This record gives sequence, structure tokens and C-alpha cells, in this order.
Amino acid sequence: MREVLAEHGASIRRLCRGYERIGSLREELEQEILLQIWRGLERFRGDASLRTFVLRVAHNVAATHAGKEVRQPRGEDDGLALEAAGPCLENAAERRQQLARLEAAVRQLRVRDRQLVLLHLEGLSHAEIGAVTGESRTNISTRLSRLRAELSATVQGASR
Repeated sequence: MREVLAEHGASIRRLCRGYERIGSLREELEQEILLQIWRGLERFRGDASLRTFVLRVAHNVAATHAGKEVRQPRGEDDGLALEAAGPCLENAAERRQQLARLEAAVRQLRVRDRQLVLLHLEGLSHAEIGAVTGESRTNISTRLSRLRAELSATVQGASR
């Protein structure tokens, strides 16, 4: 499990950030994902890459998490802290605001769309995304193109 964490821990954390904006809930989601990966490792047969297996489990757990209807009221986003300093502060602040708008826009997507965007942002090829989601490369390509345009319009519209 240590090897899985070392190799895929950052991807899992980014995925959790894409599904959950509240730090404590993000941590709960990450723990649930890690638990399910740990439970599933004994059944891993190597039919796909370990990366694909880990991300499939992670996205299935995150989709279940996102689909829960009964939730406690949400607080403010606690995940964005301004870390930059010095003469580039304005540019850093602007980039952080843009990132915050993008993260918020991604969180507003339907779970299936959010899954595609997050896997794409992790750098997975369309074939790898298909292995995780079970969708065809053509469908993935079409949907990602539409989603990029939608997110771009949302982020640019929010900045005005």
C-alpha cells in the first residue's frame, strides 16, 4: 500500500479536491478511497495498469460520495490559501482566483462529467480514461471537448 500511496497519492488528493471543497470532508473522502483501494488490492489481477485500477476505485468512491443526497450544511471553501509573496503577488492572486473559479466550476459538473475532466487533468489518455469509465474513446473525446468549452465559458464569465 505504501507504493500505491507514493505513486498515486497526489492524484488521489487532487481528485478529492475536485469532489469536495471542505477540508474535513475532503480528508474523509480520501480515507474512504484509500480504504477501498487497500481492500481491492488483493483482487487486483493486473488486467489493467495499477494506475487505472487506483483511479477507477477512487472515482467510484468519489462518485458515491458526491451522489449522497443527505448532507450537513456546507461551510466556506477552506482549501485555498494565498502562499505567494513578493512582487508577483498580484499575478499569483489572480492565478489562485482563476484556479478557485475552475475548481468551483468542476465541482458543479454532473458526476460523470466531473470524472472525465478530473481524469483528463491527471494526464490520462483517452484510452486510459476509457479503461476507468468504460466509455469509448470517441465519446470521451467528444464530451471532453464540450466540457472544456463549458468550463472555459464558466470561468471567464465568473471573472467579469
